[in-house]
Amino acid sequence: MGRVKGICYGNDAFPSPYNESNANSFQCTYGSDNAADYVAPLHGGSYENSVKFWCQDQGFPTPPPCREDVGRMHFMGVEIIRLYDWDARNSHHLFLDKCQTLGLGVLVSVSNYNLRPDQGLPNMSKAIPALIQSFSKGGDYHPAVQGIVIGNEFNRVNEISVANVVTFTNAWASIEQQQFSGHRKVPIGHPVAFGLTNSQNDCWYAWQQLLPQISAMNSRLFLAPQTYNPATDLFDNL
Repeated sequence: MGRVKGICYGNDAFPSPYNESNANSFQCTYGSDNAADYVAPLHGGSYENSVKFWCQDQGFPTPPPCREDVGRMHFMGVEIIRLYDWDARNSHHLFLDKCQTLGLGVLVSVSNYNLRPDQGLPNMSKAIPALIQSFSKGGDYHPAVQGIVIGNEFNRVNEISVANVVTFTNAWASIEQQQFSGHRKVPIGHPVAFGLTNSQNDCWYAWQQLLPQISAMNSRLFLAPQTYNPATDLFDNL
């Protein structure tokens, strides 16, 4: 990908009264998947559903215009969007198609839920094909997908070990080869937290443990740093 201008697009995109603590039980924004088709009024420029037509039939004002977050990001000069959550049960084609139309790349996300042995990790043989399929279009990864981000700062989560991440990532490579052999080999990243206490910078400590064990796709791995990291973390304190 070279050097690109990127932006994070997380659950802060949801308007009030969204609250992460009750997102999974709040019907208006069920979950925190802000790239899903059902919240297209946030990221799209136009969206039609039964609510719009019901308003028209009843003579009520139609809902306000869509926010068009993707278009606004493009106007700002963004070239790639990093997502934080993704529910494979949802359709995301409106978001991905919009990004493709505007020439924006997307780093799609695999939640920490899938890496935790007490949550989704035991189900990875079913979860991984579902995720790959949800990232796909026409027998390949969607053209807008420029990378896959597995987990988020897993080294801050006590319930996730390096071994868990290795197991999931190697399983991804195996399932992708067996069931989706026609898919292009997009880069895969693992964001890690900086600033934790170790004998060396924690980011590199975690990465050095991770890299030798994911032999199936070393040529595809990229370090996916968080956008708030200063240059001293990323380049100086090596």
